[in-house]
Amino acid sequence: LCLNRKPDEGGLNNWVNQLKSGQKTAAQVVQGFFNSTEMKNLKLSSEEWIERCYLVMMDRASDAGGKKNWVDKYESGVSNNYILKGFVESTEFKRICAEFGIEPGTITLTEARDKNLGITKFVSRCYSEVLGRKGDAGGMNTWCGKILNAADKKKAAIDVASSGFFHSKEFNNRNTTNEQYVTILYNTFFGRAPDTGGYNNWLNKLKSGTSRDTVLMGFANSKEFANLMASYGIK
Repeated sequence: LCLNRKPDEGGLNNWVNQLKSGQKTAAQVVQGFFNSTEMKNLKLSSEEWIERCYLVMMDRASDAGGKKNWVDKYESGVSNNYILKGFVESTEFKRICAEFGIEPGTITLTEARDKNLGITKFVSRCYSEVLGRKGDAGGMNTWCGKILNAADKKKAAIDVASSGFFHSKEFNNRNTTNEQYVTILYNTFFGRAPDTGGYNNWLNKLKSGTSRDTVLMGFANSKEFANLMASYGIK
């Protein structure tokens, strides 16, 4: 169900023996399959990957609402283990394990990107809006950790979104025009396209000599951005 093939004898015996000896729980075996190189090489879409979670760990096809919820989480920047944990702790998975007489086990989450879904979604949108790509695991963990470990999470989030991303080498290498820069600021900090009046105002400031950092902090310290952060639970 997971790899869409018949088991090879060596692999089958290896997993069976680890379960029989108690070296592995069912949850750990699930991790072994879903995090395997072979699984990664299948290059499944988010929808296909989640569907296999349902088939393997719930013994059924997905329901539309549940699948959408999991796909949204999967694409938010959390690790595979975050998703797998939700499935292995389900009633369906525990029932399957009971039928086979094996220990279900659980999954312990250790990565910063798995600790707070709201913060993870916030950092993920920074990657998308500022750098135009999905966040890599290392970067997601670094920025999520910075916000999570801060006494003032709102201040840390402002610093991450502004200095962390807009001062990065990757963003600087994009060589944006002033017009592009202001548009990205609107999308990043306000979650919307620019309004004509505001857009022209900021653009004129830049053209008259106001630094990009001054304009950047005008957006970062705005009420509109504070409301956006609050929507992710960052207050």
